[in-house]
Amino acid sequence: MSGSIAPEADRDKQQLTPYSSRHRYSADGHRLGLQPKQLSDARGHSLEVHMGSYARFMTRNLTDAFDVVNSNIMSTTILVGNVS
Repeated sequence: MSGSIAPEADRDKQQLTPYSSRHRYSADGHRLGLQPKQLSDARGHSLEVHMGSYARFMTRNLTDAFDVVNSNIMSTTILVGNVS
């Protein structure tokens, strides 16, 4: 994932709290293409709670969203040659 969040927090003049790592987990999960239900299940709360707190981390840029999906597809696609 993204590594230490301390430099980013310093840059943005944000104070790190115990929730900082939870927020980063959701933000990175969304960025990597995990579905909101997968993230809410992994974190042990309802989809409604997740979306209320973490929907802001979901990409609103369709190009970025499809780039993630296409990258995931390309990395898992097995190419099969002509079988006679």
